[in-house]
Amino acid sequence: MDEPLIGGSSRAGKLRRILLLVFSVVFVTVAVLSIAALAVSVQARKDANKPSSSQTTPPVTCGYDASHPDTLFPQSTRASLYDHDDDDDAPSLSSYVWIQHATLWSDGKQYNDYDIIIFSDGIISEVGPHPLTPPSGPSIVIYDVKGSFVTPGLVDMHSHAGVYAAPDDAVANSDGNELSNPTTPQVRAIDAFDPEDPAIPLILSGGVTSSQVLPGSGNTIGGEALMVKMRGKTIADMLIAEAPRAFKMAAGENPKRVYGSKGDLPMTRMGNIWTMRQKFASARTLMQQQDQWDCQVKSGKSAAPRPFEESLESMVTILRGEAVLNVHCYTIQDFEAILRVADEFNVRVSAFHHALEAWKVPELFLARNITIATFADHWGFKMEGYDGSVFGPKILDEAGVKVALKSDHPVLDARHLIDQASRAYHYGMDPNSALASVTSVPASAMGLGHLVGSVAAGYHGDIVVWSRHALSVGATPLMVFVEGELLVNNSAAIKANPDNQLEQVNRSAFKFSGPQACVASSGGGLPAPPLPNNADYLIKGVQLWTMTSGTPVTNTNIHVVNGNVSCIGDDVACPEGTTALNVFDFTGMGAVATPGMISSGSYLGMMEVDQEMNSWDGIIYTDDASSVHAVDGVKMGGRHLHAAWAGGVTTHIARPQGPALLAGVSAAFTTYGQHLEDAIVKDQVALHISIGNVAKLGTLSASVAGQISLLRKFFKSIISESNTVGIDDPLLDILNGTLPIVVHADQADEIAAFLRLRREVLPWQTYPLVKITLFGGAEATLVADRLLSDNISVVLSPLKAFPMRFETMRSVGIFSAAGLFDAGLVTIGQAIEDSGGVRDIRWEAGDAREVTGLSTYQALSTVTSGVADALHLTDTGLGRVTQGKPANLVVWLGDPLDISSTVALVAVGQIADCKPLQY
Repeated sequence: MDEPLIGGSSRAGKLRRILLLVFSVVFVTVAVLSIAALAVSVQARKDANKPSSSQTTPPVTCGYDASHPDTLFPQSTRASLYDHDDDDDAPSLSSYVWIQHATLWSDGKQYNDYDIIIFSDGIISEVGPHPLTPPSGPSIVIYDVKGSFVTPGLVDMHSHAGVYAAPDDAVANSDGNELSNPTTPQVRAIDAFDPEDPAIPLILSGGVTSSQVLPGSGNTIGGEALMVKMRGKTIADMLIAEAPRAFKMAAGENPKRVYGSKGDLPMTRMGNIWTMRQKFASARTLMQQQDQWDCQVKSGKSAAPRPFEESLESMVTILRGEAVLNVHCYTIQDFEAILRVADEFNVRVSAFHHALEAWKVPELFLARNITIATFADHWGFKMEGYDGSVFGPKILDEAGVKVALKSDHPVLDARHLIDQASRAYHYGMDPNSALASVTSVPASAMGLGHLVGSVAAGYHGDIVVWSRHALSVGATPLMVFVEGELLVNNSAAIKANPDNQLEQVNRSAFKFSGPQACVASSGGGLPAPPLPNNADYLIKGVQLWTMTSGTPVTNTNIHVVNGNVSCIGDDVACPEGTTALNVFDFTGMGAVATPGMISSGSYLGMMEVDQEMNSWDGIIYTDDASSVHAVDGVKMGGRHLHAAWAGGVTTHIARPQGPALLAGVSAAFTTYGQHLEDAIVKDQVALHISIGNVAKLGTLSASVAGQISLLRKFFKSIISESNTVGIDDPLLDILNGTLPIVVHADQADEIAAFLRLRREVLPWQTYPLVKITLFGGAEATLVADRLLSDNISVVLSPLKAFPMRFETMRSVGIFSAAGLFDAGLVTIGQAIEDSGGVRDIRWEAGDAREVTGLSTYQALSTVTSGVADALHLTDTGLGRVTQGKPANLVVWLGDPLDISSTVALVAVGQIADCKPLQY
């Protein structure tokens, strides 16, 4: 339409052409003059920064002057830079604090009956045997901890609390990654940190008193970190003013995934490293110009304004060795690439973070004094994390490498940071090193080793009083002091003469006899072969939790014939029998047998590596996937399945992948087997339904109200079909109870909405056989009475409440299981959504027992009979050890819910696997 008006033959067209020509000439003239002026200006700036013709000597080496405020923020100015007034960041105490009768652990040593005195300025003044001589003058507040286990406040050197504040599914709270450019050294976590993050008081309640808050890892150079105490109303209150500057860089998959998906640099690891080198090279040029300028000033010669570039200021600080450098890095190839960059620019790396392959090459880090800030047991979520080993912290520590364990909050809930140390201890790390990994080691790596991470005179009064030894399952902070201020106070729970004994991890050998060698399955290869066909075996001298009653059977034998439990009893009832019998003798070893544990909730068997789509069965994007059966997509033989098996988790219930409202039918299978035909237990377990944000896909399902509307239509159509002769729809089994319904929901009102729908469409009185289980249930305690009256089973996922999403913000306490049991619900299970964490499910149950007072039977039921009952699998024999049913059990050396116990034998059918190895 516009083209003829510009180029037409009319008078108006000619006028337009003339005006356009004049405009073009003027525009070009102005542009040429502007470019010429710009060139002159640029050259003038260059000339101002170049030495004059009389300064023809090589670059002077008199050194740089650190007093220039435009070069960096000197350490002495940091408090005034960030603070809003001249007061100390720590609140002044009205009196001295005197902690008495502590079983104190600090810096690798344990001291019995010790006292700690904290000055009114929050600094520890004296530590020593009871009784210390109190200072005279001001009043003293005395806390008698009655022998409780006491440690320094925990230090988390890798957290995103405050920059990914709760709820972390709020777009407004996503402030950790400035993804506008792959190199953003100029951005600062302090400018995004939210001191009102609801997670902060929860993290403090877990004993974490100091955190290094880092930018994310989407950029190769992510920006400046922030070191805070987990208390206060403002950033100024929380800031550790004495902390050095610290920065975050990242190598590996994350940056190339972020920018490669846009078609931008970097798309490869080559690009990652190039962006770093490019930025360091520019910063080095600026640093040299600054040094030269400083020398000119010192020699009394005039000079232009000192060279300065805001976007490079941080990099210059790193080059000068005046900042702590943290690098997100997982693999050997990335460690070496970063070290090449460090050598090229003479930069020191303080810590490699995550570093799940560091255990393979400890020598790389030892000579350079690089700390490895890693996980004890969080792995497999992407290829660079696939070779993580639970023995990594032990291997590194024994090689002399400093190991810090961290949360990466909210990836892991920082409230449970101590669990990482506990797991590392279980897998062989020295207990003193394990405690140091969350106290003194991270403090030193952060440049705060003279202030926090230890309990000694001159250190900040950051103290945690524990309910039991901090590495024990269920250890809970009873009192938490930050710079002498008591901020968490459960002192009423302190007991005289508490159990501070840390049990040694039981790795004893047991007796084996029989024709089949007792060979452990390998963590790096295929599981051990089954016993010969039709072979039987006897497990002797164990305490057995059959889960058919609330008490265990002591000193009993279990006889398995042709894969079925044929006998449970003593030596008379269940003798050894023929010489061909394979005998596993645990007499006198304190061994405990339980049903094999059951997992659900994760995509175990359906997805091997979270971030590699070709390792998935595949995600279904539709509202109605009710005809999809998970059994058709399960893949056996993966590392995650073996890790679960070796952790005593013998059975998994998998559902189809995807966010569908009607998500498909789940399947139950053993975690052992080379293909599914070896492993399948039940091919149709339940129809899964998702309610909430995850299922907001289509037009109508885009709201929870719409989801309920679609479900109403679905159930009414099932009822209509049931009244029609000749229709053979497997979904009709919902009405007769042979196909249970599992509803995935967390938010209390969304749970209540489904319960109203059930009463409307599937009333109990009319359809008494319909079986419904709630899965997730973060806010289930708020509707516990409705769940009880409607006979709804519950599988909590996770067992520990994690109020980090809109739908989970009203989670009650750490363990809602206790509230549900107290409300009268008896069919309660638990699940873990992380495939790599499935092997830890027993310790989650152990935490619940110790913290909430659940009985051992109740705690065990959440991973055995409770799951089987909730998912209506009792006909399979899962969840209990019952005579006449298929064998599916685990023998543990010690209490299976304690950190000290180990897996001695996993027995499923004719498979008897001795001490299966973990990765």
